[in-house]
Amino acid sequence: MSRVLEVLSGKCLSGVFRPRFHGLDFVDACLAGKPPAPRFNFCGASRNQYVLDPAGIYTCWWGVSDPAFAIGAYTGTGYDVDWDRILSCHARNIANIPECRECRYKYLCGAGCAYKALSKKGKIMAGNCAEFGPLIGAYLRYRFGAEKNGSPSNGTDRT
Repeated sequence: MSRVLEVLSGKCLSGVFRPRFHGLDFVDACLAGKPPAPRFNFCGASRNQYVLDPAGIYTCWWGVSDPAFAIGAYTGTGYDVDWDRILSCHARNIANIPECRECRYKYLCGAGCAYKALSKKGKIMAGNCAEFGPLIGAYLRYRFGAEKNGSPSNGTDRT
């Protein structure tokens, strides 16, 4: 991340490219003195995203064809929907995942990606955590033109 931001700050015109990472909107709102919008959930699997393929209905693009994300099946005459599975997917949020309830970055993260949580931790009801401390530090150095050693510079905004 730091290397990408270093390249952006040295090569890009102000406002042409804007770095994006999970939680950036929260940080930008804080820097602008505006109330940040907390994320209680992150991905479409925990909201109202539905992906249909010829065989079934899934809550996640990455989880298409994965039974863990299946919420329905095509029956030949239509789709049969499992409403209990849908409600279970919608329950994936920072309040229902114990490790998220204790996390200092929970409102930036919203529990992260359900598919990645499943692939890394073996269950959907787990957090998929990013390294927010280093990410935020790198972004703040980028935003305020800090030197490579992390000391503040003139504080100009380069976004």
